[in-house]
Amino acid sequence: MAIAPGHILDSQGPASNWAPATRTTNVHHYGRWLAYAQSQGLLEPDIGPAPRCTQDGVRTYIKYLQKDLAPETVVSSIIGLTVMMKAMVPEQEWHWLAGASSALKRTAKPSKDKRSRIRPSEEIYCAALENLRLLAKTELSEKRHVAAFRNALMLAILTACPIRRKNFSALRLGKSLTRLEDGWRIRFPAEEVKNKHPIDLQVPAGVIVYLDRYLQEIRPRLAAGRSCDRVWLNWYGQPLNGHAIYLLFASYTRKLFGSAINPHLLRDCAASSMWPRSPSVALAAGHLLGHTNFRTTEKYYIHAKQIEAGRKVSQVLCELSEGT
Repeated sequence: MAIAPGHILDSQGPASNWAPATRTTNVHHYGRWLAYAQSQGLLEPDIGPAPRCTQDGVRTYIKYLQKDLAPETVVSSIIGLTVMMKAMVPEQEWHWLAGASSALKRTAKPSKDKRSRIRPSEEIYCAALENLRLLAKTELSEKRHVAAFRNALMLAILTACPIRRKNFSALRLGKSLTRLEDGWRIRFPAEEVKNKHPIDLQVPAGVIVYLDRYLQEIRPRLAAGRSCDRVWLNWYGQPLNGHAIYLLFASYTRKLFGSAINPHLLRDCAASSMWPRSPSVALAAGHLLGHTNFRTTEKYYIHAKQIEAGRKVSQVLCELSEGT
């Protein structure tokens, strides 16, 4: 099997070294292909993966996906199919399938314009802190105040430390979140990070007093006596998973700013905010976000410069209008 780990002296599967998340994603994409084949009556038990995956078959599959799925989802599906075919039938040539993936990626346009939702990180951070200040003045006796405090705290921390949602939801007391003399630190070893680069970040000083209150007062109430070392909990004392955090962020930021900002968009906001400062800050943005390719960070520079240019033009127009 492609994903079979095997023994160090045995023959291992081509995909045996995939990270669990990568394996799950690719298996999901291959499952979508099999479901399509079954719906079309093409899933013959005696036919192997390679004979089933033909150029004509994939061409029809792409058209089938494009009817209901966003362009980026179609691209991901075909990339996943390509990766799986290479892993399951490595002796066969799959250049044509990889070429189809590349062609789709070049022409795919996002179904949603996320750039219009990008805000400066400092604006988001300050809004979260201001909300925390107001909530801290209350007794936090009502559920809605407790939930708002937790949500504002999550937003402030993730804005300043824009790690991926998977790691953020997996924060554990005494392990990935540790207390130091000068504050709190977020750490993840390389094997627990998507790009295999370790995470080591300091929680901003302005958040510490609120994080302390959450851990000492609010989190024990949420835990309700249950033993759990996960930092973020729901009302039933259970850990908030990545999807739950996504929904909470979308709802909470929509109330704050009028449009939803999901956890991953905060990474875009960070890159866009830091790019215009200086080359060294731009480089730091790439390191902070864990970008292995600097071009991933660079694309936000273009967007940031466009915003800056637009502001300058508006300023000139205002000055001209005042002079007439």
